[in-house]
Amino acid sequence: MSDVLSRLETIIEALFCTVFQETNKDRENCKIQYIVQDPERCGTQMTFVIAKIHQAMLDGSHITKRSIYYGNPEIFKNQGVVDRILARLCTWLEVPRWILRVKASGKLKLFGDLTWTRENGKGTCSAKDEILSLPDGDMSELGKKFTCEARFVLVIEKDTIFQKLVNEEFYETYAPCLLMTAKGYPDLQTRCLLAELGKKFTEVPILGLFDADVHGLGVYCTYKYGTQNPTMRNSKLSPVKIEQLELLGVLPSELQSLQIRASELNQLTKADRALLKGIFKRSYFKTDNELAKQVSLFHINWKYNKTIFMSTNGWKAEIEVLESLRTGYLCQEYLVNKLKNKNIFPTAYLR
Repeated sequence: MSDVLSRLETIIEALFCTVFQETNKDRENCKIQYIVQDPERCGTQMTFVIAKIHQAMLDGSHITKRSIYYGNPEIFKNQGVVDRILARLCTWLEVPRWILRVKASGKLKLFGDLTWTRENGKGTCSAKDEILSLPDGDMSELGKKFTCEARFVLVIEKDTIFQKLVNEEFYETYAPCLLMTAKGYPDLQTRCLLAELGKKFTEVPILGLFDADVHGLGVYCTYKYGTQNPTMRNSKLSPVKIEQLELLGVLPSELQSLQIRASELNQLTKADRALLKGIFKRSYFKTDNELAKQVSLFHINWKYNKTIFMSTNGWKAEIEVLESLRTGYLCQEYLVNKLKNKNIFPTAYLR
């Protein structure tokens, strides 16, 4: 901790040195080179962020990315400016974001058979009793305190679907199991937890439930293969990967067999097509057969009649579309059949 603090102070000193040298048109001894979109404010922005981090580290407290932004929104055009500064600091200091005491707004939600020792060492917390989140920190250390009795882990893209499964007693049907969501794009904490679970409980399948669209496939890729964003790395500064994650559904290839009505589908947007092109270029694309199969379906010639969807090119669907078939279809039929194909059956069948 003291080493990081001293290096932060070195950056502050060098930053002011750089500003002074810029003012005097002397760049020969500039210690810090950085790229910014707003050069007139970059010094103020960087100093503000570093000051917030420095104070949090001295106090032993945590701050969020949003609290940094709203601490002085006038000097930041948007949240993305704060994110880029944090990424640059993590790169300079060669530490993950949590070492800087900066966390994203809490996203992780858990329900099921996961227990861990409290931070003070007194007693335990269980996600079986209520929907819980986890404390911040090094997941590799926190992972040493985990106990997981789940038969499988179901990673759910959306909070609404997570809550739906909890309310419809999916857990009670399949207990022991573990449900979790990052409420959309996966944050560092959720991915680190999954990585630790996969490492410690190798026999437990990790399955993913995502939208049948390009964004859903992108979320799956982020979970499984990680990202190059330096703020999203583990304590060893490596991308966080959950390579044993399996794509359970909802698959674009299933939309035709499920006979989803055309009125329930949406066309791909320009943003979707740009993301699709990006996935094509990723190094793991050709080695992930299931991913390649699903992505390729967005490029097949298509046609549809007035009521029934016939192919997937140019169209997308959300998980909620399954409820257009029958009320309760997702929990009572779709997931039952998908899990059956994985040799996972309701608890009642095992008694």
